[in-house]
Amino acid sequence: MVPGKRTTSLRVALCALLFLLLQIAAHAVPPCCAAAPARNVLLISSYHPGFPTFFRQVEGLNSVLKPAGVKLDVEFMDSKRFNIPENLTLFYELLKFKLGKLSPYDVIVTSDDNALSFALKHRDTLFPDTPIVFCGVNNESLAHSMVTDPMVTGVIESVSMQETIDLIWKLRPDAKTMYAIVDETPSGQGDLATYRSMQSHYPGRNLAVLSLTDMTWEELGQELESIPESSGLLLLSAYRDKNGASKTFEEGLAWILDHAKAPLFHLWSHGLGQGIIGGKIISQFEQGRIAGHMALRLINGEPPRSIPIIEGDQANRFAFDQLVLNKYHISDALVPPNSQILNKPPGIWSTHRIEVVAALIVFMLLAVFFVILSLYANKLRKTKVMLSEAHKRLSFHVTNSPLALVEWEDGRHIKKWSKQAEEMFGWTEEEVIGKNWNDFEFIYEDDIEDVTNELLNLFEGRSTFNTVENRNYRKDKSIIYCQWYNSSLMDEDGAMISLLSQVADVTKLKTYEANLLQAKEQAEASNRAKSEFLANMSHEIRTPMNGVVGMLQLLRSSKLNPEQSNSVDMALQASERLTLLLSDILDISVIEAGYLKVNKSPLDISGVLKQTVELFKPAFSQKGIVFSASIDPDVRTRVLGDATRVQQVLANFIGNAFKFTALGSVAVSISSQPVHPPGHVRLLFTVADTGIGISDNSLEILFNPFTQGSQGHQRNHEGAGLGLSICKRLVELMGGSICVDSELGVGTTIYCTIPFELDQRTGAVRDDRLAEEEPGPEKIKVLVAEDDAISRTAARKQLEHMGYEVCVVENGQRLLEVLREETPDVILMDVRMPLMDGLEATRAIRRGEAGADKAGIPIIAMTAYAMNGDRDLILAAGMDEYISKPVDLSVLKAVLESVLKQSKADHG
Repeated sequence: MVPGKRTTSLRVALCALLFLLLQIAAHAVPPCCAAAPARNVLLISSYHPGFPTFFRQVEGLNSVLKPAGVKLDVEFMDSKRFNIPENLTLFYELLKFKLGKLSPYDVIVTSDDNALSFALKHRDTLFPDTPIVFCGVNNESLAHSMVTDPMVTGVIESVSMQETIDLIWKLRPDAKTMYAIVDETPSGQGDLATYRSMQSHYPGRNLAVLSLTDMTWEELGQELESIPESSGLLLLSAYRDKNGASKTFEEGLAWILDHAKAPLFHLWSHGLGQGIIGGKIISQFEQGRIAGHMALRLINGEPPRSIPIIEGDQANRFAFDQLVLNKYHISDALVPPNSQILNKPPGIWSTHRIEVVAALIVFMLLAVFFVILSLYANKLRKTKVMLSEAHKRLSFHVTNSPLALVEWEDGRHIKKWSKQAEEMFGWTEEEVIGKNWNDFEFIYEDDIEDVTNELLNLFEGRSTFNTVENRNYRKDKSIIYCQWYNSSLMDEDGAMISLLSQVADVTKLKTYEANLLQAKEQAEASNRAKSEFLANMSHEIRTPMNGVVGMLQLLRSSKLNPEQSNSVDMALQASERLTLLLSDILDISVIEAGYLKVNKSPLDISGVLKQTVELFKPAFSQKGIVFSASIDPDVRTRVLGDATRVQQVLANFIGNAFKFTALGSVAVSISSQPVHPPGHVRLLFTVADTGIGISDNSLEILFNPFTQGSQGHQRNHEGAGLGLSICKRLVELMGGSICVDSELGVGTTIYCTIPFELDQRTGAVRDDRLAEEEPGPEKIKVLVAEDDAISRTAARKQLEHMGYEVCVVENGQRLLEVLREETPDVILMDVRMPLMDGLEATRAIRRGEAGADKAGIPIIAMTAYAMNGDRDLILAAGMDEYISKPVDLSVLKAVLESVLKQSKADHG
């Protein structure tokens, strides 16, 4: 056999043996645990992808991160070629865009000075709270300043200048002069300064310089050719000559090696293996490997401050090219121990490793075969014991299971009927063995078809397991509800071998379900009755309240002495408190029932704040409290949301601050929180006062319904304790949250955050709140439909007092009769009236039953219905606006003017 064929056959045999060994190992070794989910690290490189040091750094990082399941991403600044502000700005914007779309990185790694400076400058906006690991940093002062930064650590990159110069003198003992090749680049000039500072360490020897700052590439080549081989050359930097002619590192290195006779030493790993003899080099691989270990420690939970910054020398090592050492006849004994040697000739192991491996594998296979035979015999013995024990355990579990067990041979005839089945159904095993379930009265007749359809899926192989709930007869003809858990065993041809059924008696459960359903229906009926009761109570209370408030407002507009005027004002305040209390009770009831909905429509946050502030300015001025309100300039105020609910929450907070502040100030502010999804904004509403404050015990229950900071019979402030509870639930419905910071005797600050979708549309912002009051029109005819005599009288006098011509009727039917004869400018319509209610009357008007020319008359609901959904129902009937009772004169006036103005605009 010729040697080539012998080697090929040996390799084939080796592959076969390796495959067999792997198969054995795969069956002998248990499967490993699932790998942990990958974590992510981002490398920001100062360079571009073609820079020679980049690949080695990445190899070093991945040598640590990749085995640990950590994914490494890279972003290139390219600041070495384009170190201009425009490039850095574009890189920042691009990185910001990418990071906004990706999940946060666990660690940021920076390569070189520019990347570290960039990361420190922009970390608060790009990757806050993310630790930073730097490598390849030459600015030692900047690196050392990071010792005090709790989120930064890394490895400094500094050249081993003295060690390399010592090495050159050692390897070239006859040389009296050493030559450093350098250009005008900042890194080269920095290394040149370090080089020249070494002169005092070597008396009697000269550290010369060949500077491309003062010569061209051709002149450098001539100088190199004149330097004897016994000297040493040290490459610091060679990219540009004095005329600006540039070369890449590889091009510059090739030029120097083509003209140099003396060996060329270097301080960096790039170039090694391309003709450079070596030196104590900065290993980019080692820099990356050390940075990778630091990043992995941070990912595993260590804080950056516990990982010290590593000096540059710890990442440097001696490295040489064996081919260049041989070229200059330099013995391996002269190089430092533990040096890295490239292009080293292979040893005996490399030459004969195939034969050695083959022999080891054959020996291992023989040992493995012997072990396998022993294990197989032992496994057979254990299997018999396990089968016996498994049979015993199965029999025990079947006997003691709470479920009945029925096995059907070929899916049709009973083969096994457990003791539990005997107790559940009443038949003994002897009575049913071998029978089909059709052979005795077993399944309730109305359920037979459903059971058959479910079992067909098992018989036809569409599934191997199902559950069936049906009614079964017991032997005594009683009916029970059963839950059947069926599993099938099929042969290779798809025919059923066995069907195993486990059965549970769920009769009691079905009874419980029926009782629960009945209880649910009763609860829903009770809830409907509650809603109807609340709606009726709201109407019944608001209707007389409307008369009371209306008459008091009329009385206040008449000539009264100071004492009488004061009494009327106090009565109106009491009425207002009663109305607010009623609204709060209805709100909390609707919220608890889950019926309250939050609208989303265009609104202006600044308008909401302005209108809310205007409501409280007179009260604060009268009390002597400094009241201020502000919006941060960065806030986007045009949003989509529920203006009414936002104003309700804000007004409640300000009202509480006013109530509990006797002296000092109340400040309202709105600002934007930094973290929010695109197209949205999260606003922070802050209301701070210098009032009496809240105790820690009261803070815990502050947002509970019917709870106040002051308890017991002695209370200094009014209220039912519903406002903050309603606010909290409204804010939560809008997707926000509330928190309170308070100190007794110092004051209270309420913080409320609410998310909004930004309104991207142009044009004026629509708002469902009332416009500012303007003078009402004169000689406008108003038709009022109101069944309550007091409310009817109050409405007539109020409208006449505002300068309107008024006609009143007591129900919808009378309104239609009057409307056929007269043409009012606007109708104020009560909803609940005898003979014909307001909704029916409105629909009749819109259908033209009072005349086609009257179908478009503006109609305003003036009703005591104030429950959630009442407004939508009323407007759906065809009314133009809605005012709840008791009616405030300013609100009535504003709504009338708004509706009349809109009607005039619609009709030209």
